[in-house]
Amino acid sequence: MAEQPPKKFSNDTISFGLDIGGTLSKVVYFEPQELTDSNSLRVHNFITNAITYGKTGERDEEFEISLPELGYGKLHFIKFETRRMNNFLSTCKKNQLIVDKVKNQVAATGGGAHKFENDFKEMIGVDLKKEDEIESLVMGINFLVQTVPNQCYILNNTNFSKGDEVEKIPYHLLKGHEVLLNLYEENNQDSEVNNQQNTQNNNDDINDDNDDTNDNNNDNINDDDDDKSTTTSPVKERKNSRSSLTLKKKNEKEKVEKNDDLYPYIVCNLGSGVSILKVTGDPKSKNVRSYERIGGSSLGGATFLGLCSLLCENCTTFKQAIELAEEGDSTNVDMLVKDIYGGSYNLFGLPDNLVASSFGKMVNPKYHNVSDSDKAKAALIMLTNNIGSVVHLHAKLENVTKVIFVGNFLRNNLITRRALTYAMNFWSNGKIIPIFLNHEGYFGAVGALILNSTLKRSTENQQIINNKPNNNEDTNDEVDDDENHEISR
Repeated sequence: MAEQPPKKFSNDTISFGLDIGGTLSKVVYFEPQELTDSNSLRVHNFITNAITYGKTGERDEEFEISLPELGYGKLHFIKFETRRMNNFLSTCKKNQLIVDKVKNQVAATGGGAHKFENDFKEMIGVDLKKEDEIESLVMGINFLVQTVPNQCYILNNTNFSKGDEVEKIPYHLLKGHEVLLNLYEENNQDSEVNNQQNTQNNNDDINDDNDDTNDNNNDNINDDDDDKSTTTSPVKERKNSRSSLTLKKKNEKEKVEKNDDLYPYIVCNLGSGVSILKVTGDPKSKNVRSYERIGGSSLGGATFLGLCSLLCENCTTFKQAIELAEEGDSTNVDMLVKDIYGGSYNLFGLPDNLVASSFGKMVNPKYHNVSDSDKAKAALIMLTNNIGSVVHLHAKLENVTKVIFVGNFLRNNLITRRALTYAMNFWSNGKIIPIFLNHEGYFGAVGALILNSTLKRSTENQQIINNKPNNNEDTNDEVDDDENHEISR
């Protein structure tokens, strides 16, 4: 019997996945390859004619992806502050952003899927199809890691005291990623330039997986000869990140091998708080739950913003807090090992610049005249060190060497990514690999969309199959005060 080709998303119906967190809400919008009905076209135009919506709504244009598993449709990624949920719903109602008025249901996860359930029903007549938060997160991670090339990366040169330029290195989490990378090419509007570049790109796409377990040691890899970039960006990339991706089949017989190397891994989800999960297999494999929550912390992104709001003048948004921290010097606030010992504590391998006590210098009044930037930087380093310590201990107890960090707390937050990498390497002597994903905080929304759409992953061949038809599409869209629905490019 001939093998049936993998079925895909409906090619003419839009759909949504929603992840409502305590601080941020994330929307994933599936745009089919062809849009035919007027309702879908109206919603689509509202979304794609702008990249900012009101005061806090933003479409992350660089995250858009087009894959054959999506029927060559496209995923769009949007976020807004959860405190503006009423504005979001008012915008949906005013602009008639409702696709299916008969079966009006949208996939949703996160605590807000419960908290705002009645608001969705009463204001716009939408039923939220609630999905488990952890299952959605794991499903979203597995799907994007196994379908999007260069989704994973690690950081090098992360020691703050050395002042080296941080390097972003694509990381092969899966055995089969070499095959995936050769199947993909960047979706460039200038096809001639794209075709010329891809010959070289496909050949030299990331040749760093010969020693994956050591690639992220902070001070051992210095590939400055590979990239003499003159960019002012704080991160040097081993290879330019891709903004919009599409799949090109060079050989129909090429298969992505089964990637048993993916498991087990730890997930650290950095949102308002922190959740730590252990994943041991495909979340839908054999109907056996292959993931569990093994820990967490109440100290997360909302803690950082809350502290900055209290300690710093006119700091009310996460963006403002991060910008302050980027200009700060936490050593003016924190007590270091050298402040106690006069240098390093060599017997136990503690360098002189290691933080011994967060905000420790503040016990001395002579240090009280520090800047808001210094306080913001110290708060961020304090929280990051705590998160890194907790995650490292869980990974060590579970005997897992791969830790994937996700969540919108990492968005435009190089300080945290850098400090987490340094901390994990320091405490584990390079044995535990801190891995970051390009789509950061959208995995829960992607997972909710997958769980309530025609997308399902086969455990036998890791292809995407359609085993649960569902035309219960809905529209959720951005966000706040729609009088500010301006295109910002």
